[in-house]
Amino acid sequence: DALADFIAREVEPIAVHTDQRDEFPEGALRALVYRACSDTDPRSFLPFQAKLFATEAALDVTRSAVQLGGASSYVEGSPIERLARDAYAATLHFENNDFLRSFVGRTLVQA
Repeated sequence: DALADFIAREVEPIAVHTDQRDEFPEGALRALVYRACSDTDPRSFLPFQAKLFATEAALDVTRSAVQLGGASSYVEGSPIERLARDAYAATLHFENNDFLRSFVGRTLVQA
């Protein structure tokens, strides 16, 4: 399966080196989320990886939008402010991203 090969080769190492996520191919994150949603193995950590990378990507995009928007991006009620606030909140839902990064890294090292 090409997607499984891609995940093994590209996604799993990124769990340890999150600074490489800028090189994440377009559409691969969506494929990872779809794959995680269809994963029925209760021991799988694919849903954790998908959540981690989706929320980190949302943070990166909204951080860039805030920088491009300047001071008007911080005005309460602006679309960029709302999206940035929601992206940050998503990192805290379910399990926070720091815990997931540690969990996925430990799991990969033990494998």
